[in-house]
Parts: sequence; structure tokens; C-alpha cells
Amino acid sequence: MNKTRKKIMAVTFMLALVGGPIASAQTSYANFSTTTGRLNGSGYTAYQKKTNASNSGDVQKFYNGGYNADIRMNSSVGSGTWRRQIGSQSTTTTIAAHSSVKSGTNVRIQVSNNLTTTVNTQSSGSWRAR
Repeated sequence: MNKTRKKIMAVTFMLALVGGPIASAQTSYANFSTTTGRLNGSGYTAYQKKTNASNSGDVQKFYNGGYNADIRMNSSVGSGTWRRQIGSQSTTTTIAAHSSVKSGTNVRIQVSNNLTTTVNTQSSGSWRAR
């Protein structure tokens, strides 16, 4: 094998290693399903990368076992404001990111059951960070 081919293979291998675990920017919706704990417990989606700091996120087709829940965007630099009492719905709910969330930051959705929800629930739907 010549030197050029070896270099190309090495660079390709390194890019595959680096690019694999990093969340990609989402313009389309990604499905989620998470167990949300009873008595004000929380569940979390997988991370997505914010493409634009000023954009909010969107959650659609949300279902929480027939119980209302609160949702917000969450990241290592802070959390957005809660959207309260979200019930099962097929329409899109917009959720704000924390003001410190910059473009390229990994964010996720936090789902929280009410204090009066006495059972664990299965929260599901789809969302995008934008």
C-alpha cells in the first residue's frame, strides 16, 4: 500500500472515531421514550446539538401515560423555563432554551411528573433542538 493511501485511511478512521459519539444538529424530529419517575420525578431524552442559540426547541406527539407533565430544555450550562401541565397532544409545543445555551451546545428535554403523580410514567414523543 502506498503512503498516500495509508494516510487517507488513517484520517478516515480518525474522523469516524471522533464523529461517532457527537450528537448531530437536528432539523428533523427525533423520537424519544423515557421513564419519568413518580412524585415529581424526571426523565430525559438523548442529547441533540443546538444549531442556533436563539432558536427554541419543539416537542410533538407527546404522551405521558394519560398524566400531565412539565417539560423544559436542559443542558450543562442551564435549563430553560418549564412548560407546565403538558398533556397528551399531537400538536407542537415550543420550549425555550436557557439564555446561556450557545450554538453547538448539547441539549436535551427534561420531563417532570407532577408531585401528585403516584406512579412512574412512560413519556414519549418526538423533538428537535433547532
